[in-house]
Amino acid sequence: MKRGKSLTLGILTGGIAACAGILVLTPYSGKELRSRLHIAKEKSEQTLFDLKSRTNDVKKQVQHTTETSNTIVKNVMKDLTQSVAEWKQSTLPHQQAIQSHLDDIQHSLTNLEQQVQNTNTKKK
Repeated sequence: MKRGKSLTLGILTGGIAACAGILVLTPYSGKELRSRLHIAKEKSEQTLFDLKSRTNDVKKQVQHTTETSNTIVKNVMKDLTQSVAEWKQSTLPHQQAIQSHLDDIQHSLTNLEQQVQNTNTKKK
């Protein structure tokens, strides 16, 4: 917002300075000068109106884009959450099978260690 006010203030200040310079340095008669100033004022007002209109259009477009982006992001997050949940569910049997194999290996290692200890104690 501050930028818009600064821009508007700059345009108005520049316009006033230009008008003062024209008044001081103009080679035209008073009537012709007033006519030219009136035309310049109307052009400046029209330019300012166009600028304001375009700024509002951009603002509306940004709001619309933001709303659309938020909706898309929410939908993607929902889909990702669902996909991850389905993946976890589909890999659960495999995880359980791997855990069972790991338990069997651990049990076998424990038995093997006991046999090695028993063999070592019998040799002594």
